[in-house]
Amino acid sequence: MLMDTVTFLNSAGEVKKVDNSKFVGGAIYDIAGSTISKPTDAGVLMRFSVNRAFTLPASLTGSFAESTVAPTGTPSYSIKKNNVSIGSIDFTGNVAAFTFAAQQSFVSGDILTVEAPGTADATHDGISWTFSATLV
Repeated sequence: MLMDTVTFLNSAGEVKKVDNSKFVGGAIYDIAGSTISKPTDAGVLMRFSVNRAFTLPASLTGSFAESTVAPTGTPSYSIKKNNVSIGSIDFTGNVAAFTFAAQQSFVSGDILTVEAPGTADATHDGISWTFSATLV
């Protein structure tokens, strides 16, 4: 629940009121996804309908992706905003790195997706990721 103000007692026992915007803007907003089976060729692994404004940082700083079963090759999963590629999750073994050149801002109504490569890796399984965003 969001409130207009937050009231609290400080260390001196004084009642203080703080504008709620100090707690919302800049707060970390984690967006997580995972697979329940091996990805299919060009399959959509996540479709996230944005309901509040947030920003994903360049390089996806603070984000993480891994898998329980390592791929045979080095698959790259596309990260898209409104069906336009903005980066990728690149696996080598069980842990991934991100290719994400520029900060991306999202607003209510945008769609964030993660898609498998055109030819899926036949062994890659148990894939999960968490994007660390910042609320605007």
